[in-house]
Amino acid sequence: AGRYGGLLGINTFGLVSGLLVLWAVIARANKGHRKLWVIPLATGILGLFLSKSGSSILATIGAILFFRLAFKRKRTTQGIWLLQLALIGVLGFALALGSLRLLRPGDLFGLVSLSEGSYAQRVMIAYGALQIFLSHPLFGVGWQASSTKAIIGDPTFNEILMQAFPKLPAHYFFLERSTSLHNLYVQLLAELGIVGFSLFVYGVAHIGKTIAGILKQVPYQSPFKRLALFNATGLVYLLIWWNTNPLFGGQTESIFAVTFLSFLAALWRLQRQNHKRERFVNLNVFMEKGLSH
Repeated sequence: AGRYGGLLGINTFGLVSGLLVLWAVIARANKGHRKLWVIPLATGILGLFLSKSGSSILATIGAILFFRLAFKRKRTTQGIWLLQLALIGVLGFALALGSLRLLRPGDLFGLVSLSEGSYAQRVMIAYGALQIFLSHPLFGVGWQASSTKAIIGDPTFNEILMQAFPKLPAHYFFLERSTSLHNLYVQLLAELGIVGFSLFVYGVAHIGKTIAGILKQVPYQSPFKRLALFNATGLVYLLIWWNTNPLFGGQTESIFAVTFLSFLAALWRLQRQNHKRERFVNLNVFMEKGLSH
């Protein structure tokens, strides 16, 4: 109740709003001129308030904290950095908890007692997904199979869930209507097993290493630096977002992920071309000076 999504829908509206806030923070940190970063910041915060999207709020806070720790870290000792990490973690948790209590108090209190609300239902779904994984640990039940009537709608499976979450209303379960697992990571475990999940982790780690290499090749004074940081941090934002959302393919967040990766590849190529052009210009200047002498 009281949530607004406009033409985009609540989840997509919250997703885009969080990305606007993230862009504003990165633009401000990289000396965005004329204070134009204020516009996406105000628009994004308003969008988060209207959508009341817990996924977007958590992803926004998490991505901003990641950006501060990964890209704005000052030269300090390891001990001081770990202390800063702990303090930022506590601050982020408190900010997220306060935001959810302000915007979604009913769901938050229902989560504490596991009695009602979408958050409590998400916990129940995650528990169910882990039960599916434990029953099929190696290869899972098959891609997109967990949301079928045969798996999540199975009466025996639902009876186990009802016993584990006795306070939840009966209509929260899946005897009458199947649903997705609402979490990419437990979805991968349930549907693809430890083999598929391990391949996913390997892929994410490999992509992360490649992106880190790209960012190192983009100097701070480069005109592409701000965009590169946003696209890289935007991927972290999506990884956090997927903690409460499944993966179907063709969704807004999936399109964003591909777009961010494509932009990073394009920016890397543009930076290389720019670097070669600068070297060529410097070489010509050097040769002209040499000939003049």
